Amino acid sequence: MEPLASFVSSVFLWPVRFHFRLQAHINAAEQTMRHGRAADMSQVLSQASQQSCQTLKQLFRQQMGQKSCPETLLIRSAQMRVSILPSRFGRRTVLMATDTLVSQLSDSELRFLLGREMGRAWLHHSELLSPWILQHFLRDVILFPLHVIGLQPKEPPMPKRSFKQWMLLRRWVDGIANACDVYRGGLSALGTAAVGSAVPRLAALVFSLSAREERQLKRALRLGTWGVGLWAAKSRAEIFSFDRVGFLAAGDLDAATRAMIMAANAPQDVAMASLLGTEELVKQAEYLTSVLPVSYWSRQPSLHARVADLNSWVHSPLARAALREV
Repeated sequence: MEPLASFVSSVFLWPVRFHFRLQAHINAAEQTMRHGRAADMSQVLSQASQQSCQTLKQLFRQQMGQKSCPETLLIRSAQMRVSILPSRFGRRTVLMATDTLVSQLSDSELRFLLGREMGRAWLHHSELLSPWILQHFLRDVILFPLHVIGLQPKEPPMPKRSFKQWMLLRRWVDGIANACDVYRGGLSALGTAAVGSAVPRLAALVFSLSAREERQLKRALRLGTWGVGLWAAKSRAEIFSFDRVGFLAAGDLDAATRAMIMAANAPQDVAMASLLGTEELVKQAEYLTSVLPVSYWSRQPSLHARVADLNSWVHSPLARAALREV
């Protein structure tokens, strides 16, 4: 299924690839004329990509021996993002990284993130289209031209809310949050309880179901909940595997941890990293993972869980044997 999805996405996403290739060439030409640094940043990205690719191909000769290294594109953006798109009917890949990412990370940190994305693509676990790529593409192709030619209607200024309205809105938000905290799992646990108990009973009343049919509906919903939970757990395990592949490409645990923290995008992860700092987050990663378990429905593990998993795996015999092969 994953190779078929890569083939379909490579066919239908050619406008996105063409747009980013054109943007990368235009930005490189402009920056070279102004500062003369774009060629250096593109070269840094290309060299880091080649080093990560060759290291991973050396470690995984049987699995990735026939895989080709991805083409690299440098994109101008204020965000620290990196992603891979399939190309040439799934036989090749295009690695796109922002100039902010390349300029703010060291070589080892950059190799970690690039190796992580290569492992994601080679294992056929990459997303068909990352949200930030779609957002960037739509902003450049649709919103910016509309703004330039003046087709965007000017919206009237929004009236300022009074203090009483803000307090009323805050009470509503606090009330919803308190309702979600009735269960320890928060909103996901409250939704699970509602689906597992209220929905079968309501369906029995509306459709005149018998007691046996209501029990069967409860069992079906319970099995569906377990299935979604297993799928979410599989997605979290894949992210742990990508972090390990990125570490093998970088070969530096401290650089991998710093890159992981700097490239975090989830608001709670960014807030925790800003509050604790890199060194304290690494020290308390195991403790935070035990006291702040991840949601049953979440496909993304928390930042401290990723840091704790990578730090524990690095000292395993498998990791030591892999490092000796580099």
